[in-house]
Amino acid sequence: MSEAYLNPSVVPAKAGIQFDLASPESVKTKMDPGFGRDDEHGHGQRYFKKLCALLLLSASLPALAADYTQAAGSSLTFAGKYQGEVFTGRFPGFSTKLSFDPKQLAASKLDVTIPLATATTGNSDYDGEMRGAAFFNSAKFAQARYTSTTFRSLGGNQYAADGALSLHGVSKPVTLTFTWTPGAKPVLAGKATVKRLDFGVGGGEWADTDTIPNEIAVSTKVVLQPAK
Repeated sequence: MSEAYLNPSVVPAKAGIQFDLASPESVKTKMDPGFGRDDEHGHGQRYFKKLCALLLLSASLPALAADYTQAAGSSLTFAGKYQGEVFTGRFPGFSTKLSFDPKQLAASKLDVTIPLATATTGNSDYDGEMRGAAFFNSAKFAQARYTSTTFRSLGGNQYAADGALSLHGVSKPVTLTFTWTPGAKPVLAGKATVKRLDFGVGGGEWADTDTIPNEIAVSTKVVLQPAK
C-alpha cells in the first residue's frame, strides 16, 4: 500500500473525491483503485471515515462574526435643551467591543461601557449638576452600559441594534441605528434616543420637561480595529 493510505497527511495527487454532505451514508468517491480499502492494518477505511467526519463537522460549525475593539478617533456625544437652549456634551473614556459581520448578523454583538464621572458639556456649572445626585449620580453609579445581541439590516449599509441601556440603576430597551463603513479600520456611525426620565435621570424639580425635554439625542462614531 502507498504512503498516502498509511499517512493521513498525504493525499494521492490523482485522487478525485466527491462528498454528499447531506447524507453521510451516501458519501460518494471516485478515486484511484483501492483507495479507502483496508490494508492489513485497517488504515484505509479508518482514514476515510475520519476525513468524512471532519468535513461534516466543519460544515455544521456556526459562522462567527469578526471581533473588533475601539480605536483612536472615536466619539460618543449627547445633546438636549435647557430652557430652550441647546446644550451638547460627550463621554470621554467610553469603550466599545464589537463582533460584527453584515452577512452574519445573528452572530453579532455589541458591548459599550460609558464612564459617567467624566461626562462633560464644557460648562462647569452644568457638569457639576449633571454628575451629581439629581442626574447621573456618578458617585453611586460609576458607569452606564449598552449591550446588544440583536441586529437588523435596514438596507444598504444601514443597520439597527436592539439592545439594553443600563443607566442610573435602571435597564431599558434602546435601539441604536447605525451605518457600517468597512475597511482596515471599519467605522460604525450611529444614533439613538434616550428618554432620561425612564432611567430616573433628572428627577424632582428637573422632571419638568418644559425645562429639560425628556428625549436626549445620543450620537457615536466608533473607529474600530481587529481585536488582538
